[in-house]
Amino acid sequence: MPLIQRLLGPEGGRFERVSRIFWTLLLVGAGSAHFWLEDFLVAQMPPYFPFPSELVLFSGVVELALAITLQIPVLRRWTWAAISLMCVAYLPVHWYVWVECEMLREVNGPYHIPCWLALVRLPVQGVFIAWTAWLAWITWRKPATGNGL
Repeated sequence: MPLIQRLLGPEGGRFERVSRIFWTLLLVGAGSAHFWLEDFLVAQMPPYFPFPSELVLFSGVVELALAITLQIPVLRRWTWAAISLMCVAYLPVHWYVWVECEMLREVNGPYHIPCWLALVRLPVQGVFIAWTAWLAWITWRKPATGNGL
C-alpha cells in the first residue's frame, strides 16, 4: 500500500478525522479569543469594515458554531465548505495587518503582531483555504449519512 494512501486512510477518512480534531481545536480557541481579546482584534480590523467590534464578536460566534457543526456528520460537508469560505473572507484582514504592520505596532504597543508573522499568515491562510476546500470536496463525494466518515 503506498505511503500516501496509508497516511490518508481509505478515501481520505483518516486524514479527515485528524483534520476535524485539529480544526475543532483551532476554531474553539480562535472563536473564544474573539471574546477575551476583542480590543486587540478590533484594532486589526481595516478601517473600511463597518462595525468592527460587532464583526469581531460575530466571527467568534461563527467560529464556535462551525466547531460544533463539524461534529455533526450530516452537516460536515457544508461545514468544511463554510470554513474554507471563512478563511477566504479573512484574507482582507490579514492583508491589512501585514500592509499596516508598522502603524499597528504604534497603536497596539507591545501587543502587536510582528510584521514577519503577519507576512507568514498570508500563505498559511492559503494552505488553510486549500486544505478545507479539499476536505469539502472529499466529503461532498461521499453520500451524506448519519455516521460521516
